[in-house]
Amino acid sequence: MFKQNTKKKRMTAIVLAAIVSCFITQTAQAEDWMSEENHFEFSVGFLGGMRSYGEGSFQMKQASTTDIAGIRTPFLGELYRNTPVTGPRWESRAVIHHTRLTLAYQIPFPVLDLDENPMTLETSDGLHQVQAEGLFAQEVRFGLGGEIPAQRFAPFVDVIGDLHIVTTTLAVDGQPMRFNSMSFSMVARAGTRIQLAEHWFVEASGEVGIVGPNQYGGQLMVGGAIH
Repeated sequence: MFKQNTKKKRMTAIVLAAIVSCFITQTAQAEDWMSEENHFEFSVGFLGGMRSYGEGSFQMKQASTTDIAGIRTPFLGELYRNTPVTGPRWESRAVIHHTRLTLAYQIPFPVLDLDENPMTLETSDGLHQVQAEGLFAQEVRFGLGGEIPAQRFAPFVDVIGDLHIVTTTLAVDGQPMRFNSMSFSMVARAGTRIQLAEHWFVEASGEVGIVGPNQYGGQLMVGGAIH
């Protein structure tokens, strides 16, 4: 019995030693990777935040026999002024001497309450019942920033420019009409990249709007890198 217990203890010690050795090796590899100044990253993940699409200039996509095409009142309502969003995002980045050059694409799906009562608008050709039916947005991001790697962590700060491409559908007297808008935002973003293993990382960040529809938000990403 004593010999069996001793054998079990030895096997347990060997397994624990192997796990610790693997962890130390992965940590050393990650820290070696983090020390590399120049590398390329690609990551995917999720976003959440708040947008104010009512600041954009919407134009009607199809021709109309009424002057409803020039209305702005619906876009100034709460539905378009404070719009919660969440959705997927894809991001690529070149890091050169700790300088970050970012290019990203994201789809911020709006969380809308479309059960509001229609509003009544008066134009030169009479009264119209108008109700929002949907909104779809796409964003292309360009960023410039810097990072300071410290072992497995790399805190960073970016200045991001967002190109917002938005399409919304209004029901005007029961007839759907599509409006398009294109606008631009500037945001400040800060976060950190955490190295999991060689070439693999997770990243978390938050941002606040400086100007434009992007008010505030956050991202959670996972990705890989080559150097």
